[in-house]
Amino acid sequence: MKTTRIIIITLFLSFLYFLVFSFITFPAIKFFSTHFFTGYTDGFAHIWNLWWIKKAVTELHTSIWFTDYLHYPHGISLYGHALNPFNGYLFLFLSEFLTFIQAHNVIIIFTFVSAGVTAYWLSYYFTKSYWASFFGGFIFSFSSYHFAHTLGHMELISIEWIPLFTLCWYKFMTKPNILNAIFASISLYLVLLCSDYYFIYCLLIAAIIIVWFAVKNRSLFLINKKYYLPLFIFIVSTLLTSGPIVLAYYQLIAKDFIFGMHTAQYNSLDLFGLFIPGGLWRFADLTKSYWSQLASNNIAEDSVHIGFSTIIVLIYLLINRKKINMPSFSLWLVLLIFFALMSFGPILHLKHLEIPYLLLPYALLEKILPFLGTTGMPIRMVLIVYLAVSVLFAKGIWMLSKGPLKNKIITLFILILLFFEYLPKPLSLAFIQIPPYINALEKLPAGALIDQVSDRYINLYYQTIHNKPMAFGYTSRTPASVYDKSNIIDKFLTNHDYKTLCNQYNFRYVLTSSDTGDYPALEKYNDGSVKIYDLMNQNQTCLVK
Repeated sequence: MKTTRIIIITLFLSFLYFLVFSFITFPAIKFFSTHFFTGYTDGFAHIWNLWWIKKAVTELHTSIWFTDYLHYPHGISLYGHALNPFNGYLFLFLSEFLTFIQAHNVIIIFTFVSAGVTAYWLSYYFTKSYWASFFGGFIFSFSSYHFAHTLGHMELISIEWIPLFTLCWYKFMTKPNILNAIFASISLYLVLLCSDYYFIYCLLIAAIIIVWFAVKNRSLFLINKKYYLPLFIFIVSTLLTSGPIVLAYYQLIAKDFIFGMHTAQYNSLDLFGLFIPGGLWRFADLTKSYWSQLASNNIAEDSVHIGFSTIIVLIYLLINRKKINMPSFSLWLVLLIFFALMSFGPILHLKHLEIPYLLLPYALLEKILPFLGTTGMPIRMVLIVYLAVSVLFAKGIWMLSKGPLKNKIITLFILILLFFEYLPKPLSLAFIQIPPYINALEKLPAGALIDQVSDRYINLYYQTIHNKPMAFGYTSRTPASVYDKSNIIDKFLTNHDYKTLCNQYNFRYVLTSSDTGDYPALEKYNDGSVKIYDLMNQNQTCLVK
């Protein structure tokens, strides 16, 4: 297909998927310029990520992977944090001509539009059907999984590069050349810049595709000399791009215990999770008796149903498997089954019950691949189930529509059912009113602060306003050594040792509630609710003696 044609189709698809997003999330688009498209907890961490990457690159001219603006003065490595640099760099560009809120929301919309487009091209490669591939992209991008994580996981809604890597890797296996090797490596790097979870999933996809080709060809095809140079190029390119980030992350977890890691046993897919709509479906009240009793008790993770519309098409494909002109059919079936099984985690769950004496394959895979243990979220592997379903659905719905009038009516019914089953609850919208004390803090001279007023989520957003380093701070994963250092500061704070906090740790401001006693410092602000104390004079000499 010519490049011009590909570009035109991609632009047209982008417009269509944007319309779909705007329609099924309406009226969210009306608040594009006033509300963040995110929830009120982890969403603030990702807003902070965007701000920090821009600040590190354009103002501080330092690495994005370490900050002392949190956990001041010792700082914290961000290799373990869900930083998703790709979105940060995209924000860097968008913020030149959009407001903070608008740029953030463009990124959210981009993840849906681009995920639809890349899943479309993946589906088209295997089906050669334009219209059916559109619904393949719809399934992947507008899945309940994708919408569930709009509650505050920007790194997890950034699923757009997974279909691209899968396509590039498959093409690399079928046509091993230097260009395909580079494309596969770059797309894998883009995946890593969004999520370390998805990077691991893509490695598993790559391994399964290799094994599938080996079984299909009944040979160790990679030892064929035509693979030597392209495979070498892929490995070197990947080591130069993804390698440094992966190495730094595993060096971090090797030398330090990391708080914030998840436990696989409690973050696994329920036995009926793929079939029964969860709490973020538009009509979730109809299934509340099920999802309200799930073991993980986490609505943002449990809402992962694939829909009966897709199940009908999958059954149709299995019944007519001998008629399918799709050599890769078994590959997509293997990917679907493998990742579905892995999503169940080490122990099978049925609502809040654990099924005893039944150890699932995930437990074995975790022993074979120890790095899988750093994720602790088997349920998120269901994303690749959606990927496989999207391709298979596109093929199945195209085949079904080719039959007599009865088949065309069934096809229309299935597509209507698909739309109904994939309707999400209204998008989470965060409207933030900046309190007067933050505006007052912004106007004060530079200096580090201790915020005893704001909660650990919102103060990340407040930092994007006042631009001052803070003690403590929320990150998705925090090294134990950082906690230890912060605990020392907390003890000085508890003992009201402001002399040490000022002289030794260089803190200047303390935010506290107005009903606390007076501090041995200069009161800069008091609105009857919050007070701001300045521990230093104009020469930045500590006032506390």
